[in-house]
Amino acid sequence: MAIDRNGDRRPRLQVGERAAEIYHLTRVEAREIIDHHVSTVRAGWNDAGDRVGRDESARLRGGGGAILNQSIFYED
Repeated sequence: MAIDRNGDRRPRLQVGERAAEIYHLTRVEAREIIDHHVSTVRAGWNDAGDRVGRDESARLRGGGGAILNQSIFYED
């Protein structure tokens, strides 16, 4: 699914932020939504790790990088 009018489909947070006006949002609103989702995913992953007794290193080795792949933060 294309995110912007140019057909950009890359899994990058900045793509969604740049396309904010298409979705009737300001860039500030888009950034707030993005930041909320990222923090929600991180908190959920940390909570799951806490419940099974994993430290941060074990969480990363156990799929944390796949849950919130660092490439989504890459910028052009």
